[in-house]
Amino acid sequence: MSGKKRSPPTEYSQSKRSKLLKENNINCPEMSGHLVSTSKNGLSSKLTKPLPKPPAPINHTKPTTKKLVIKNLKEKPNLPKDFEEQTLVKLEEAVCAIHNSSCISYSLEELYQAVENMCSHKMAGRLYDHLTVKCENHIKQRLPKFLAYLL
Repeated sequence: MSGKKRSPPTEYSQSKRSKLLKENNINCPEMSGHLVSTSKNGLSSKLTKPLPKPPAPINHTKPTTKKLVIKNLKEKPNLPKDFEEQTLVKLEEAVCAIHNSSCISYSLEELYQAVENMCSHKMAGRLYDHLTVKCENHIKQRLPKFLAYLL
């Protein structure tokens, strides 16, 4: 052992410690924003306590909203000449398949769109009449069998 005595470690406050780090160009991210405690021997005990975060600034401006503009079509879409006939045949096949408990050859979405297109092009009355006649004919055809079964 040498005859030199160690001087007791100097404890610095947070502001002095930050000032020393800045003066010596020491970048210590684990110490920025934290209080570091030191033990009696001058070593860091690695206990940190985060400083409270400053409150967020209050924004007093009104939020802006975007306007959605919907424009009408310039011209009405044109339908094929045989659109009504093709659609009625397609729907008639689907109704027959349902009445006979068999598979429908068209998707339900396709059938729905066909009905929607007919209705939007002012063919709803004709569609209703056609499907009503189709269903009435089916019932008239099956009704005697049901009545015979019940009696």
